[in-house]
Amino acid sequence: MKKAYCASPLGFSEAGRLFLREKLHPAIERAGFSVIDPWTLTPEEEFSRVSSIEDHEDRKNAWRELNVVIGRNNACGIDNADIVVAVLD
Repeated sequence: MKKAYCASPLGFSEAGRLFLREKLHPAIERAGFSVIDPWTLTPEEEFSRVSSIEDHEDRKNAWRELNVVIGRNNACGIDNADIVVAVLD
């Protein structure tokens, strides 16, 4: 099955995530693609771990490191996709 990377800002809010899960992703799947969701490429535990760091400088540095991982995961997702669907707000 062909793969579609679904780029969007919708993962930042609960309403956006609901729209992705219940409307957009199913529409992409009905079009014959499996969805690569960048919002799920980096484990949620990593976000929780970094968010829980109390020291401001340590947390800031951890976010810098995690941002590189997120970028790498997303680049890999795009590279593995046959198409990119972009929601432009």
